[in-house]
Amino acid sequence: MISRKAISWKSTVRSGAGASPPHFSRVSDLGDHAPEHLSPKVPAMSRRTDRINEQLREEISTLLTRQIKDPRLNAVISITRVVSSGDLRSARVYISVMGNQETRDAALAGMQSAASYLRRELRNRINMKHTPFLSYQLDDSLEEADQVLRLMNKVKPEDETTEAPNIPGGD
Repeated sequence: MISRKAISWKSTVRSGAGASPPHFSRVSDLGDHAPEHLSPKVPAMSRRTDRINEQLREEISTLLTRQIKDPRLNAVISITRVVSSGDLRSARVYISVMGNQETRDAALAGMQSAASYLRRELRNRINMKHTPFLSYQLDDSLEEADQVLRLMNKVKPEDETTEAPNIPGGD
């Protein structure tokens, strides 16, 4: 009988002429040599969660533009991202609203009041064991990006009429 200490979990490498490729006992020992399907960079659950988050974002956006008639939601509203919990029973929906703070607060209140309707509609549209409970949060990333672009546009470009310095033999 072989004891556990006798089993080597390290790679066996022969050097010299006629050397064979390394033999690995575990997939985790493969390191950089592992085929793509054996050592995914992102775990499978994470990819699934990302797909579900994207599907939730698309469906909520569709419902928001086509089915919800709340006057508080007449502003330009973008669903920037959806982040689901690990068990997919709850999801935080980040919304971006163009307008002043009063418009943003009204839109957030409108989204929160429509949460149960949206969840019910998502249950009919998405085939999941549990439809996540939705909570909404304002996302200011689009407004911040817009402000950065406005600031960049304010910066005046250098005068293009200035001539480049003459470099001898640079023709």
